[in-house]
Amino acid sequence: MDKYCIPEGLHISHIFPSFHKNVNSLDFNFCFSNNCIYDLKDDDNRDVNKLYGLGFGINHHNNSIRIGWNCEKKNGNIQLHAYYYNNSKRNIAYICEVKTKVICHCVLSFDRVLNKFFIYVKDDEKTINAEFKFDFKECKKWGFKLYPYFGGNKTAPHKMSLYLKDIK
Repeated sequence: MDKYCIPEGLHISHIFPSFHKNVNSLDFNFCFSNNCIYDLKDDDNRDVNKLYGLGFGINHHNNSIRIGWNCEKKNGNIQLHAYYYNNSKRNIAYICEVKTKVICHCVLSFDRVLNKFFIYVKDDEKTINAEFKFDFKECKKWGFKLYPYFGGNKTAPHKMSLYLKDIK
C-alpha cells in the first residue's frame, strides 16, 4: 500500500489531486496507523478529516464524494463517515468504526440514473453497506481524485500516516 503522511501543522499529505474521467467507482484498501489517534482538546475533535474520494468538476466544494474519518479517543478506533458535497451543500453521515493497523477494503460506487452513491466497507470483523441520495444532474463526468486531508479548520497536531491502495 502507498503511505500518505500528513505532517504536523499541515492539512495535506502533499499528494495533489489526479484527474479522472467517467469514473463510476473507487475500489481500494486502506489502513490507519496508530498515530491517526489525536486529541485536539475541544469541539474540533469532531471535525471530519478526509481519506479518499472523487470531486466532480473543478471545485470539490460543489460536488464530491469522499470517505471521511475522525478518531474515537475513548476506544482508540477510527470513525468512518460519508463526507460529500452535493450542489454546494455539505453532508456528513456516520458509517462505522474501524481499528488502527487493520487493512480494510472499501468501494465507493455511483449510479447517475438512480441518483445515489454506495459505500461498502469490510474489515476482519464486519461488512457495512450504505447508500446515499446524490443529485448527479449538475455533476461533471470528470474531476479529481482527492487524497488524505486533515481538518476542518485545524491542522494535524502531529504527523499522521495513512495507507491506501487502489485495487482497480
